[in-house]
Amino acid sequence: MATILVEKLCSCAKKRKSWAGSIECETIEEATQKAADMCEQGNTRFCKKHKFSYSLDSDNIVIKMEVNKQLG
Repeated sequence: MATILVEKLCSCAKKRKSWAGSIECETIEEATQKAADMCEQGNTRFCKKHKFSYSLDSDNIVIKMEVNKQLG
């Protein structure tokens, strides 16, 4: 079992029900793929103010958010 944790949500991400709370996945591979998809959607579709990335932390995948420096 692996868990995706979203460290911090911007107002854009809060509007997405699929980003709320923690997300349980059967395998670490499934969690990694889902986190990659979530970050790609956040970065290209619904939020231009922030940049999303993910990293592995034990049995968790942590999605992080930072200000998109390319806008400045």
